[in-house]
Amino acid sequence: MGYILGLNSVYHESSVCLVGAGKLIAYAEEERFNRVKHGKFSSPANTDLLPYQSIDYCLRVGGISGPEITKVGFSFVPNKRLQNLGVDHYPLSGTGYGTETGEQLLQQKIRELPAKLAKYLNNPNLVWEWLDHHLCHAVSAVAVSPYAESAIIVIDGIAEFETTYLGYAKDGIIHPIKLISYPNSIGFLWEKISKFLGYTKYDAGKIMGLGAYGEDQQSYAQFRQFVTFGPGEFQIDNNILRIRSDEVGPLEEVFGLKLRTASDPILLAHANIAAGLQRITEEVILHLSEFLYLQIDPPTPNICLSGGVALNCQANARLAQHGPFKNVFIPPHCHDAGTSIGAALYLAPQDGYPVQIEQPFSPFWKTGWEDAEIESALQTASLRYERVAEIHQATAKLLAQGEIIAYCHGAAEIGPRALGNRSLLAAADGFMIKEILNFKVKRREFFRPLAPVILREYLTDYFELPFNFSPALYYMLMTLKVRPEKLNKITGVTHIDGTARVQVVDETINPNLFRLLTAYYEQTGIPVLLNTSFNHQEPIVHTPPDAIHTFNALSTLNYLVMNNYLVQKRG
Repeated sequence: MGYILGLNSVYHESSVCLVGAGKLIAYAEEERFNRVKHGKFSSPANTDLLPYQSIDYCLRVGGISGPEITKVGFSFVPNKRLQNLGVDHYPLSGTGYGTETGEQLLQQKIRELPAKLAKYLNNPNLVWEWLDHHLCHAVSAVAVSPYAESAIIVIDGIAEFETTYLGYAKDGIIHPIKLISYPNSIGFLWEKISKFLGYTKYDAGKIMGLGAYGEDQQSYAQFRQFVTFGPGEFQIDNNILRIRSDEVGPLEEVFGLKLRTASDPILLAHANIAAGLQRITEEVILHLSEFLYLQIDPPTPNICLSGGVALNCQANARLAQHGPFKNVFIPPHCHDAGTSIGAALYLAPQDGYPVQIEQPFSPFWKTGWEDAEIESALQTASLRYERVAEIHQATAKLLAQGEIIAYCHGAAEIGPRALGNRSLLAAADGFMIKEILNFKVKRREFFRPLAPVILREYLTDYFELPFNFSPALYYMLMTLKVRPEKLNKITGVTHIDGTARVQVVDETINPNLFRLLTAYYEQTGIPVLLNTSFNHQEPIVHTPPDAIHTFNALSTLNYLVMNNYLVQKRG
């Protein structure tokens, strides 16, 4: 028996997945080790940068060496990328994507990867397979979903050349139905509008939060000037969007608004554009889902989503409520890092060892922290700490007293959302808690929402659930309306539009967080806590020294929990 390594690193969100003997053995995202958001900045120049620390971690967890890897599945097909030359009909300069120099550089560097990895693993017999990027996205969702059959939508910025994949899966076999290609890209639309509004291409999440403060009527009509729908497709006029250029003149003309710089104030007009962007995204996804539903005979009640756009919680909830499918699944790793999981799971059956995934799919890495490494880090930092046997009760008491807790327990989360194991937790009804966390603790924009984490048995007591329960709610991938009578109970996690990006917890999905929430409920009568990621302008904390560093950097925090260790900053 050999081992298979799934690998993603061509653009960003570099990651590795190790499978063998019918098991998913390990998974890792490079950003957690190198402390660079997304692992690296996407550029043709760093196409050959492999996630070495993630590779080392997976081998260590598996207890194997490089020569024991028999096959690598890489979530990209270089030859398909060649279609990108000559498709942008506006001036391009430099060495970026889409330029002749940039695309040649990408091809040169990506083709060096097989030999580079074989050398690193000391494995000259290593078999390397190039796998379609969107296929890997699709497998990463379908293979961990609870469905034997489902429709599939993958929607992101770009794979090799396609931007959207519509398909159908049954019994592990995936059939493509419709592909949509560049420049018709919802992911790139979000990137360009994010930059137009004064943020970076990685700030789609901020724009989603801002949109709730705006009105979409006028801006939606403006978007429709260059985003149109057809049967099972959508088109973007790239002469206006100019995806691969910094030119924004056509957008300024459409919106009647100048490019915002990072130092400019945020205006209502900016929120209105964000609102229109959200609406156009939701309508595109609904339009595609309705088309896809009619292509499958007999119809399936299930759909799986993947790709970076599937991180859009509002669009996911609207699909679940108003789309043609009864059941919607989105995995916690729907971003590009998840394609390493898809690549490994795609190749495993070919080696005669299909991987069996327990349900619900666990959104956590395979290993956490040992007590010895926690104590070593605490002693090195000269911090005051104690080991508490009843840590859940002690933490719940501090939360009930109004403290914000930096909370690290068990294994780290898969994907970009902190799901309670590397989180900042607080009472959801704390006085001005949203303002304190956004301004004093995380030092970020006022409009950024904060998420509730709730015991599943009380979900419909606090939130309206107008569709079938989705496992995506375990992974903080849908928004729900807060019940009016509960608004005053959870003001800290209710967004301006009366919704919340909900995370549901039960004893199966996260026993540790379940015990903490249960203890908090017993003390307060409220089964909800506020949850936001434990980081500060960096990836989510990963090691005990990371946690201690960020804890010390956030001067307003007084308590840090690491497994059963309670750390207090002041007496």
